[in-house]
Amino acid sequence: MGNYNKKMPKHNTQEMKIGIFGDKQSGKTSLLKKFYNNSFKTKRISTESPKQYYKYYKIDNQGIMLHMWDTPSIAQYPLIEQYAYGLDGIVLTFDLTSKISFEVAKSFLYMIQKEKNKSLFLTKNIIIAGCKGDLKTKREVCNKEASDFAYNNNICYIETSALNGSGVSECFEYIITLIYNDSILAKKKKK
Repeated sequence: MGNYNKKMPKHNTQEMKIGIFGDKQSGKTSLLKKFYNNSFKTKRISTESPKQYYKYYKIDNQGIMLHMWDTPSIAQYPLIEQYAYGLDGIVLTFDLTSKISFEVAKSFLYMIQKEKNKSLFLTKNIIIAGCKGDLKTKREVCNKEASDFAYNNNICYIETSALNGSGVSECFEYIITLIYNDSILAKKKKK
């Protein structure tokens, strides 16, 4: 079912649902597992079906139970958008050593933005993560290209490496803070 790395407190805990999306071999599972339990395997991992991970997190003395979904490749599963409904945030990944992976991520973001205009069930909290930042000599996507794309789509871009851990915590901390601030604004509007 799911993977738990800490017990969930019984009270005063907010829940957040975050989906990790990307092309096959884009690094989404490695990124998630590095954040989840600080592990990394050099063996390629292929996600055949969605897997859920749980992690307890604290922000502003508020307990957060993260429900993180590792999803199959968005290129292989044309109906993957169904997994995006009801999420509080999305981490969209691409492989910095693959231009094709970047193009797939861009297409998925455009689809999500198009659907978001039609649905109340799609999140606006999205971050794009360039994975495999440690493979500098194999890069096919430069920082400027990815940064410009993110800027033009009003989302944050961060480069990560599950191998050495760079950018991983920052990536998840950013999306969690984005969701958390969004929920605070929503509560203020209700008052």
